[in-house]
Amino acid sequence: MVFNAFQESNDEAEELVASLVDSIRRRGLASPAAALLEALSPVSFVLGQLLILLEPLASPLLGRDGQRYIVLFADRHSLRTLLRALEADPSRLAE
Repeated sequence: MVFNAFQESNDEAEELVASLVDSIRRRGLASPAAALLEALSPVSFVLGQLLILLEPLASPLLGRDGQRYIVLFADRHSLRTLLRALEADPSRLAE
């Protein structure tokens, strides 16, 4: 069953976005990820629904938070939050 990660609490949602952004930055993929999110934003809902459909196959690849990531990508507001976090200056976030 897919649940909405953002109905839990804002703290948990922010923690999920922060961990995803940290993982992307550690791999040096912040700029390509931001460009991809910008390019796919018009069709994000359709892609999110496709991920929900493919959730049984995607869960082993995404780990224990797989369902939460799937819901993150299905929600446009969440994608904008993720994009803003990727585009933010990492040195300012550490303060």
